Amino acid sequence: MNKLRDILWEAEFITKPYSVIINAIYTLRNGIYRAICSLSTQITGDVLDFGCGSKPHEKIFKEVNSYVGVDIAFSGYEHSGSKIDFFYDGITLPFSDNSFDSVVCFDVLVHVFNIDWVMAKITRVLKPGGKFLVSVPFAWDEYEIPYDCARYTSYGLESMFKKIIFLLKSQ
Repeated sequence: MNKLRDILWEAEFITKPYSVIINAIYTLRNGIYRAICSLSTQITGDVLDFGCGSKPHEKIFKEVNSYVGVDIAFSGYEHSGSKIDFFYDGITLPFSDNSFDSVVCFDVLVHVFNIDWVMAKITRVLKPGGKFLVSVPFAWDEYEIPYDCARYTSYGLESMFKKIIFLLKSQ
C-alpha cells in the first residue's frame, strides 16, 4: 500500500505518461516539471530543499554535493513517508549563515503566512551569489487546508524578490 501511495504522490510532481490519468492538471504539472529539469544544471553545490516533504525532485539535481531537506514540523501534511532531514520549527532554520550554494522550494510558499520573514530566513542560509529556484502553484485546488493561504502571480514573485535583493544590498 505504501508503494502505491508513493507512486501516486510522485505522480503529482514528477510527470510520467500515466500521470494524465492520475492527475487532472497533468499539462500544467508537466510544464513545471520540464522547466525545473531545464534549470536543474544551475543548481549545484550544497542544496537546501525548503519544504522538502518526500523530496520528489531530488533525483533531478545531478550536479550537487549534498541535498538537504527541511520541512516544517507542523502542517496540514502528514509526514509519514517523507524524507525530511531536519525539521523547521517555523522560527529558526537549523543551519548556519551562508550554508547553502542553492535553495530549491517547490509549491511551498502558498503555505507561508509571513512570507517576508520566511524569505529572510532562507536568504540567511543561502551563500552570497547562490541560486534560489522556486515554483508556486497558481491555478490549483486548495490543499493542506488550512495552511493554503496565498497564490503568487509572476508580478508578485518579481516584487518579492526585488525587495529581498534590495534588502540584501543595503546590509
